[in-house]
Amino acid sequence: MKNFKFVFLLLFFIFALPVGYGAISLPSVISNGMVLQQNSEVTLWGWAKPNEEVSITPAWNKQTITVLADINARWTAKLVTPSAGGPYDISFKASNFIVVSDVMIGEVWLCLGQNHLVWGTELGLEEDDNAMAGSEDPLLRFFLVAHATADGVQNNCVGSWAWSTPQTRRDFSAVAYSFARRLRQALNVPVALINASWEGTNLETWMDPQWIAQKQSLVAATSKVPNSELYPTQPGKTYFSMVAPIIPYRLGGMICCQGESNLFNAESYAELLTAMVDGYRSRWGYDFAFYYTQIAPCQNEKAIAGAVVRDEQRQALSTISNSGMVVLDDLYGQHDNYLQDKSAEGERFASLALNRIYGFQNMPFSGPLYRSVKNEGNRIRVYFDVADDGLVTSGKELEGFYVASVDRVFYKARAKIEGSSVVIWSSEVKYPVAVRYAFGNATIGNLQNRLGWPASCFRTDNWPIV
Repeated sequence: MKNFKFVFLLLFFIFALPVGYGAISLPSVISNGMVLQQNSEVTLWGWAKPNEEVSITPAWNKQTITVLADINARWTAKLVTPSAGGPYDISFKASNFIVVSDVMIGEVWLCLGQNHLVWGTELGLEEDDNAMAGSEDPLLRFFLVAHATADGVQNNCVGSWAWSTPQTRRDFSAVAYSFARRLRQALNVPVALINASWEGTNLETWMDPQWIAQKQSLVAATSKVPNSELYPTQPGKTYFSMVAPIIPYRLGGMICCQGESNLFNAESYAELLTAMVDGYRSRWGYDFAFYYTQIAPCQNEKAIAGAVVRDEQRQALSTISNSGMVVLDDLYGQHDNYLQDKSAEGERFASLALNRIYGFQNMPFSGPLYRSVKNEGNRIRVYFDVADDGLVTSGKELEGFYVASVDRVFYKARAKIEGSSVVIWSSEVKYPVAVRYAFGNATIGNLQNRLGWPASCFRTDNWPIV
């Protein structure tokens, strides 16, 4: 027990306090085997003696950059990276000398959230011997941030770089791995994933409390989140310890799987998500791509809260620039949020990124998204974006549509596809004014575009949810 206490205190001082007094040192994310974003100005940082001169020389151009550590012992340096390639060394020289080796140049993505970015093959997901045997790839690399909480910004986190093998892949997120594997296949460049995720965590714990405090509506929303003995719930707890230490490591983009743990304040999800992304982009200093999954339909005890979160996630597309959303409705059963094969989810993330960032315009990037509604007497017509080639149904008839009149009572409706719009009606509603689609915790519709991606749930009304 005494030895355990000693190790705990040692780790506390290593990761909670400035780490550079007396010699140059680097954060864990800047270490052997790392991948730097290609064709970018990347930031490297570390610690040395206060006011000490630090020289950094990357092997790809052999041009030395010299910077000074500040009075708090921290230094930062900016390097311009070439196109994808490697491996390279980067040397750091001050009163001591460090060489970071096996550095690749490629694409770097941050993975953040809860369950779907935690579950790996060790949980029995996607147990395929052939897939596991084929996962050996030295140009696909992982940095898994160890679980930790803190009440203030930490200088460092626990983690190390590893390349994909059947062993390392087994312990890494199955969704994230399939995303990176698809990018590797399409781009043929090194791909790296930094995974900061924790099962069961709500959105607020991944946010700096300052961002929440700026708006009373966010403060009120956060107050509805109950405490938990199983995982952190308080604002900032995982942001301070698992995200802040890797800022400003240059990213190509970010994927996020989160939402199931925000049912208590579902009606505020779009505002919370927007505030989080704005905060991250402000801290990193640029508007990187942000892609996220809409939570899957699943039964829960919070009445219609799951549907509200899903629709809030759809609405966030209009408030978060350079964003995209992956819909999972056709991949899950009504009572199954534990999809066994996570590869399809990760590959949809990759298809979205390949289309929007990497120029693969033939790749699907979204299912149909509600655009507008038009009253047509005893019928009502809904228009969709991402439906230029028309809409289709995966069943014999469209399902999941409900309509209501001014009395705000919704009835099951019939629906018919007409080009890139859907006409909806019900014998129970003489003059419909509002439409809801797949708007239930476990409700799954069957509307798709011709590329085979499912439509997001939506509602055309803004009536209070009871």
